[in-house]
Amino acid sequence: MPSLVVFDDAYDRLSPLTDLRASFELRTGAVTTLERIERSVGRPVSAVVVPRCLVELTRARLSAEVNKLPDDDAMLLVNGRWSVMHAAPPDRVNTAVLDAHGAVAAALLDLAKAAEFVAEPMRLPDGVDAVTDEQADLLRQPWHVIQHAKANLPGDIEAFEGKPLQADDPTVVIAGDHPVLVGQGAQIGPHVVFDTAGGAVAIDSGARIEPMTTLQGPCYIGPDSVVIRHGDIRANTVVGPVCKVGGEVSGTVIQGFSNKAHLGFVGDSYLGEWVNLGAGTTTSNLKNTYGEVAMQTDPAGDPEPTGMPFLGAILGDHVKTAIGTRLNTGACVHSGAMVAVSNFPPKCIGRFAFLTDAGEQKYDLGRFVEVADRMMHRRGQQVTEALRTRLAELHVG
Repeated sequence: MPSLVVFDDAYDRLSPLTDLRASFELRTGAVTTLERIERSVGRPVSAVVVPRCLVELTRARLSAEVNKLPDDDAMLLVNGRWSVMHAAPPDRVNTAVLDAHGAVAAALLDLAKAAEFVAEPMRLPDGVDAVTDEQADLLRQPWHVIQHAKANLPGDIEAFEGKPLQADDPTVVIAGDHPVLVGQGAQIGPHVVFDTAGGAVAIDSGARIEPMTTLQGPCYIGPDSVVIRHGDIRANTVVGPVCKVGGEVSGTVIQGFSNKAHLGFVGDSYLGEWVNLGAGTTTSNLKNTYGEVAMQTDPAGDPEPTGMPFLGAILGDHVKTAIGTRLNTGACVHSGAMVAVSNFPPKCIGRFAFLTDAGEQKYDLGRFVEVADRMMHRRGQQVTEALRTRLAELHVG
């Protein structure tokens, strides 16, 4: 059986989602794309291939070899942007599947051709037969992660190894035909309502659902996360590990280790890791014209059509907002930015922008790292040398 290798092809349109992680580490449903690829292929990954700037960060998070191929006769290489695997990977050596844009979705290669493939910028070697499959849908824009998560969520929950909730507390209500699945050590408070008419709800191990909250399926609450009292979690919401979430959240992906603990609406959005939203922070996810939302992902660029009538905000890692922050429909806030303005901020905010009513400055890197380390210590983590180095690279860029 060929070894499984998952690669990040350094596609440059996904920032800020991939500033601090490989494409396959994105939470594109209840699990990351890497975890879903392993489940789909039926075996664990043997190695991953990432851009040089992410090698040390990836090595610290994964047990697989990084940028070192296994010494096998053949290996299946899968693109880390292939999060919705409806199409089948190739099953003959030295064949490949391309998406509609010509990117390699997956390739089954012998050792020599695999080494040649990863040495080049993911260009197929001569002698490899390639076919295009329209169903090979790769992430190409930051907002696609929200769409892919919605498509993947029901299947991810179906594969979730939780037990159906048997509520001993008569105040806990399950309204609907789909189950509520709970992991080991999960806690469900009194007066919690699970609306499962539209899909199942999964509560992972160690998570806590506080009293007087409502969760609408399909949705997923990650390990050791907390849904704060009176929280309203709507359909197609994914909350990663070790988060605190309250208020109204709908159709949103939270990568992990982030706080949205207060009132305020966040809809059809993506929040990276170590994000903190001040009380009352609200995203607009629908234009008052009811038209297609455009998103500007480059502060110096132009808005691009998304094809989505509902789209909130994309927030990179370590983004912070002050109380009462109002984010425009289709806002994009890049990694490390601090938003503290009394009016609507720009629709696209660059990396490490420190934005107040007095204007925009660049967040001092030393001060930023100090604050980040303080926040991470609250979750038992710290700014590592690898993270410090990558943050410095992004700060200069």
